[in-house]
Amino acid sequence: MSSSILLDRQLSRPWVFMDAGDTFVYGYPTFYEAVRDCWVALDDEVDDASIRRAAARFFAENPRTALTSQENFQTYFQSLYRSVLRELNFPGDVEEFVEFLWAEWESGRRLRLFDDARGALEMLHRARFKLGIVSNWDLSFEGVMERLGVLKYFDVAVCSCRVGAAKPDPRIFEYALEQAGASPSQAWFIGDQAEYDTDPAGALGMKTVLVDYYGKSKPDERGRADVFAPSISLAAAWILQDELGDFTSGAAAET
Repeated sequence: MSSSILLDRQLSRPWVFMDAGDTFVYGYPTFYEAVRDCWVALDDEVDDASIRRAAARFFAENPRTALTSQENFQTYFQSLYRSVLRELNFPGDVEEFVEFLWAEWESGRRLRLFDDARGALEMLHRARFKLGIVSNWDLSFEGVMERLGVLKYFDVAVCSCRVGAAKPDPRIFEYALEQAGASPSQAWFIGDQAEYDTDPAGALGMKTVLVDYYGKSKPDERGRADVFAPSISLAAAWILQDELGDFTSGAAAET
């Protein structure tokens, strides 16, 4: 397909919204390694599996719907750090290391783009899609996206602490659509969590892609999305193939 035909082609869904964390951005080292660093600082050790289990219990008991203000966001994540450290009998000053972990988050220095993320964003941008982010994030959000060099790709950037609603609350999706001047039927949504991303976006009428770099999603979660893809680049390729026919030369994804 020639570039002139591509640019003239009418897109049925010209907007692609996406989550940020674990969709195109990841923690490097991960949150679990950051917690482990607390033990390392005291010449001690803890296993990652224990950290993961303690964090999973916290998340199961504390849904992220409260991440609607900077104060609530900080309270939530400091409570997570405190809960994990205490459950695992951290040998140091818990409050000191809660502050350390919060400072690490706020600095953004442990955040990275997945290797294929920039190329995926560039691919969608070149194909004349409008891009938006919808993320449960605090007020460091735009600064982090700017430092990662990707804010320039997005026409709309919405974080929960700025708008006072957090996924899966439909209001944050509706706010993003309103900012875009788009209807749900004109938009895709890419995210890594069915409960917080693809389920609520799909319920509004957006077409959805569940991305899973880590193989953590369950078969029924994958089945509830319109498309499943193991990376953001394959998610982007699938959207291009769906909208533009043979443009992606048969890029693979799972429906």
